[in-house]
Amino acid sequence: MVLLAFICLLARPHALSTFNVLTGIDDSEVSEINNLRRVGTITMLYGEPDEIYDRAMRSHERYCKRRGYPMHRLSQDIFKSFWNKPYYILSILMQELAKRPSERVQWFMYVSLTLHF
Repeated sequence: MVLLAFICLLARPHALSTFNVLTGIDDSEVSEINNLRRVGTITMLYGEPDEIYDRAMRSHERYCKRRGYPMHRLSQDIFKSFWNKPYYILSILMQELAKRPSERVQWFMYVSLTLHF
């Protein structure tokens, strides 16, 4: 039952009252759980404007905003090669490692714009 309530909280963070009733966990503990879910997303969109990809990007932005996830977006070529994605991801990782450990994102998720939320 507690696992189900925790999954519900992750899926719908605004459902805290349901989570509290099912588990008996108070708001301070819920706040601690939310602090542990630090996820950042990384995506790339550059080149000729395309309405379909723009809509996909807006969908990803809404998803991240609802969950409080930072979103990193590459909007121009770094190099004219295959290496744009690994270089960009590495630069984001380096920026995170420069922060204090308590401020770092714990997970990154690379999101392709062909995936719709």
